[in-house]
Amino acid sequence: MNSKKRKLTARKNWIKIYSELGSVSKAARRCGIPRSTLHRWINRYKSDDENSLKDKSQKPIKLAKQKITEEIEKMILFIRDKHNFGPQSISTHLLRNHDIKISPPTVWRVLNRHDVKPLKRYKKHQEIKRYNRLLPGDRVQIDVMKCAPNAINLLLWTTVLACVSCVYILLSMRKTLLNFSMR
Repeated sequence: MNSKKRKLTARKNWIKIYSELGSVSKAARRCGIPRSTLHRWINRYKSDDENSLKDKSQKPIKLAKQKITEEIEKMILFIRDKHNFGPQSISTHLLRNHDIKISPPTVWRVLNRHDVKPLKRYKKHQEIKRYNRLLPGDRVQIDVMKCAPNAINLLLWTTVLACVSCVYILLSMRKTLLNFSMR
């Protein structure tokens, strides 16, 4: 609401400045608007006074020719009932079998206008896969990493057992790890 009042007062000020200066170019330059815009508002003000300075509706006077006829709507609903297709499949079916090109959003609007419920696709229930091994420690992951950038032989050995959820860490000065036993 405030923006409408602000626009209206700004347009009134433009007209006022124009009437004081008497020149469209000077008034437009002072207001910081194009001359064509000021000309438009001056012409509208001369015709209807202050009511003409309000915003007009942006809605088109005449809508474009509608693509969908009653026959096409009936075909869309029939295809939906018979084949249980969604909007994309109905659009493709109409194009292939009847040479009628309608976009899927248009088909969706027709279905929505007739309160057709959307298709419900059921997902198959997937069973949970458990990770079970016969022997604990059957799967072992070992990572080796240098601990410091300047350290020559300082290595960190990390061992992770997959089934037992244990972590063993060893700090070694050698490149090879001998006689490392997991406790």
